[in-house]
Amino acid sequence: MPQTISGMIVALSPAPNSFPFSPKNLFVSEEGVILGSAGQPGTQGEPSRTAELKNGWFGPLPPPKKPNPLDEEVYPLSLSAIHAKLWSKGTQVYIRCMEPRLRHS
Repeated sequence: MPQTISGMIVALSPAPNSFPFSPKNLFVSEEGVILGSAGQPGTQGEPSRTAELKNGWFGPLPPPKKPNPLDEEVYPLSLSAIHAKLWSKGTQVYIRCMEPRLRHS
């Protein structure tokens, strides 16, 4: 019999006057979703990180539409490669910082 994975959809979007990022709709289960930077190099054997609507990788914002040779991609969020883990249990959603230097005991 196939196993059913239960979870929920969590919508992440920037609040007004906060750091801009592309909105996300993530399926979150007990297994969890890693949130991190798509621009960070992965470890050996890790799949490439491409920021998409339905994954936890955050990529740069495209440069403004006005062409300017000095414009570059902008990483508005300061995220490490593996920044946080988001998971659900029942009707609750949890987030854990994965940064050892920022975690509190």
